[in-house]
Amino acid sequence: MQEAEIEALLKHLGFTEYEAKAYLTLIIYGTLNAEKISRVGNIPLPRVYDTMGGLADRGLVFVSKTRPQEFKVVNPKQLLSLLKEDEKKKMEKKIEKIETIMPQLLRSIPAKPIKGEVESEEVIATVKRKLNMEKLWFDFLSETKYEILVFAGDLSWVEKTSTIIKKSIKRGVKYKILWCRTGKKIISRVKKLMKMDIELRYVDTGDIRGVILDNKKISLVQKIDSERDLTTIIITNRLITNIFRRYFMHLWDKGMPLKKFLKKS
Repeated sequence: MQEAEIEALLKHLGFTEYEAKAYLTLIIYGTLNAEKISRVGNIPLPRVYDTMGGLADRGLVFVSKTRPQEFKVVNPKQLLSLLKEDEKKKMEKKIEKIETIMPQLLRSIPAKPIKGEVESEEVIATVKRKLNMEKLWFDFLSETKYEILVFAGDLSWVEKTSTIIKKSIKRGVKYKILWCRTGKKIISRVKKLMKMDIELRYVDTGDIRGVILDNKKISLVQKIDSERDLTTIIITNRLITNIFRRYFMHLWDKGMPLKKFLKKS
């Protein structure tokens, strides 16, 4: 494989242009100081130290304590595991940010009451009456074509929606449900969903309640002070739905599979 092809692969793995050049230079030539990396790798000398510092922070290169400093790559065979760990840390930081700003977002976004379907690609809207919220929920289940991802709490909605859930499954809709509470009633609801061949996983924390529909629309429920004081926020902005879907899948990967949970409970 040519050097240019290897460099392109490194960029595909998330390396910047200078990181890819520097890393490849060290693989080929071994331990080098900054001047040699600059000359051989065709990298401006002032950028070498920043670049190597970034690679060192990610655990991809060793930095000597000598003067001048010398650099060498960590065993390239460990590259995949190091990059996976790096991506995991980045995702965890994003999730921390989401969990920090979500309560503020739900309180402060412009409230645009609606009565029916949300059509705009950029809409953030609210529905406050419980009756309207339930109708909207049934409409969502009816119109979804292939995927519903659910952030759930006590699964109290299962009894009312089981019939329409079964109909949507027959249409080919796949469900993934994350829930975060325990108790006899909740276990009963979990088992009811399990009989429908729905995928469920348990997570021990989680403040978000809502659904992601076909990765096009999000419906979030905010409980203010009491069970009656609820607000549903509907978001149809694709950028936001993508962020929430990535967050959901991160929690899904960390969640406890249903069979394992039932064995412990």
